[in-house]
Amino acid sequence: MQTPTVSGYDTHPLPQLLRAGLHITLNSDEPGISAIDVPHEYRVARDRLGLSTAELHTVQANALAAAFIDDEHRAALPANAQHRG
Repeated sequence: MQTPTVSGYDTHPLPQLLRAGLHITLNSDEPGISAIDVPHEYRVARDRLGLSTAELHTVQANALAAAFIDDEHRAALPANAQHRG
């Protein structure tokens, strides 16, 4: 939304791309400059783009699969997330 690529949330293609099967992730480029962090991006995806809880879980799973970490650390992350509630 900080670039003129998309005119508004109502025309943002993220929901359609996710539902078409693309491996979408949510990220924050520069929270120190834009004051936008990853939790904010998930709230926007839910509240403004209409992603369901299941779709947000898919986005998280996509991020885990795309993470630049080895398999041992990747396997440990879901267990850690479950303990955080």
